[in-house]
Amino acid sequence: MNKNKEPYPNEYEEVDLRELIMTLWNGKWIIISLFIVAVFVTAFYSMFMIEPTYEGKASLLIMPPTYTTSLDVSTLPVNTYENIALTDTIKQDIINELDLTKSDGSSYTVENLENMMVLEVKTREIEDDSENKYPFLVMKVRSSDPKLSSKIANTWANKFMKTSKEIRKGEVQEVTGVIIEQFEDTDKKLSIAREELKDFEKENRLSLKNSKLEIMTDKLSDYEDKLITLKTNLGSEKNKYKDILAQLDKLEKDGEWKGELSKNNLENKELMTNTSNYLLMQERLLEFRKNNNLDILSQEIDTKELLIKKYQENQAEIEDELNNLINENKEINNLLEAEDSRWKLKRSLSNNAFWNNILDEEQIEILKDLTLTDEIVNPIFQNLKTKYSNSKISIESIPVQIQYYERKIKEEKEKLDNLKSELVEKEQKEEKLVSDLNNYKKIYDNEASIYRSLIADKLESEMKIDSLTAQIDFYDSKVDELESDIKLLQDEIWEAEIRKKELSQRVTDIQNTYIRLSEKVEEARLTEAQRTSDVKFIARAVPPNQSIGSNTKLNIVIAGVLALMLGVFIVAFKNMMATDEVN
Repeated sequence: MNKNKEPYPNEYEEVDLRELIMTLWNGKWIIISLFIVAVFVTAFYSMFMIEPTYEGKASLLIMPPTYTTSLDVSTLPVNTYENIALTDTIKQDIINELDLTKSDGSSYTVENLENMMVLEVKTREIEDDSENKYPFLVMKVRSSDPKLSSKIANTWANKFMKTSKEIRKGEVQEVTGVIIEQFEDTDKKLSIAREELKDFEKENRLSLKNSKLEIMTDKLSDYEDKLITLKTNLGSEKNKYKDILAQLDKLEKDGEWKGELSKNNLENKELMTNTSNYLLMQERLLEFRKNNNLDILSQEIDTKELLIKKYQENQAEIEDELNNLINENKEINNLLEAEDSRWKLKRSLSNNAFWNNILDEEQIEILKDLTLTDEIVNPIFQNLKTKYSNSKISIESIPVQIQYYERKIKEEKEKLDNLKSELVEKEQKEEKLVSDLNNYKKIYDNEASIYRSLIADKLESEMKIDSLTAQIDFYDSKVDELESDIKLLQDEIWEAEIRKKELSQRVTDIQNTYIRLSEKVEEARLTEAQRTSDVKFIARAVPPNQSIGSNTKLNIVIAGVLALMLGVFIVAFKNMMATDEVN
């Protein structure tokens, strides 16, 4: 019987799982109620009871300078940077600069700020030739205010950089102080040496003296060249003067020219012949001009030409008048043919005032058809006929006048031709005489000009010889004077150049020392500048968007899971207790 009641293992497990599910289902409201209460309580507590915490982070990198110098000092250990960053002085400076106060209005203490600050030291690889790893500082500040946390972190980083900078400056100040002192002393010596050299150059002015020496040397060379040229010209001019005197000796007698017109010189037959011919041609030309006045003949020709011109103008005027009269008569004749010699006038009887006075209106109307005709002489016809007759008389008389002027013009032209022929003949004779006279005059003037030219050349040569002699004397004295001045100036320049070389060498030596010390000073300053930049900002702190103190969603999830587990446990425990009571 007991065997029948004992179930198989599989059947037992199936019944047990079903009972468990039924148990949980029966206690579902307990589980759900616990879950809802836990979620709401956790959410309320997280959102309203717990104050969120925000973390601001500023990152700094500690690395040695890129360029090293002989005055370079070793980098500080990492723990030294940590101690510097967490000193109370830096914390108090942060509080004072940001004026940090609590919610009750009291100022922050160093301990309050220290509780908010966390310093982490990491290592960041920097790719360079040595592949070193440099310290990497992360300055974290936690606060309920995100802006305040980032502001404190940035201020902390700035204060740390400033403090490290001041520390590193002090490391090279003692070294640079000695170098700068030596440098300043050398600078003073260099200034004094330069001033001495400057005063010496200002006092002696070697460049001006050398320029002056060069100018004087060039001038001496010019004077010497000028002397050679002048002496050469003087020799040439003296030879020329001798030639002129020899030529004048042939043309003069007792200091006077042999070709004067008032003298008869038998020694030079050619000159005498030319002189006689010239005087003879002058007499013939004067005799011809005395017997033949060509100006009067030219005036007669001009008079005849004017008279002929006047006759021609009168003839042209008369011919124009004749043509005008002929054309006018033709027009008058045409008008006479078109014009009646008498005019006929018709008039009505009714218009007569006499009838108007003795007749009535009906009778006057009858008289309207009756007219009277009168004849009178045409005055226009009579005037035209008279004018035609006068013009005809003028036309018949004008040809006689034209023939008169034609005859007179012909006569005067014949006289004019005779006068012109006579004038041409006499002008040719005069021209021949003038031509012969000019030829003889040219021969004589040529002889005279040769003599005058020789006289002028003689005077000019004498003046040139005197001038050249005076210039040679002048340049001789100038050459002697310049040679003496050049020697004195060369001695001064040589002494000054020796003194200048000594001063310049002294300046060069001091300047070399100055340059070396200057490089040391720059090296010290560079070392100081490099050391002030050991700590560099990698990333400045920015206000965080998410808190780190409470995570509401995660808290709600955890509370819900725990509430479900607790509800399952309570339902299971309650069911177990009920089963035990029943058994």
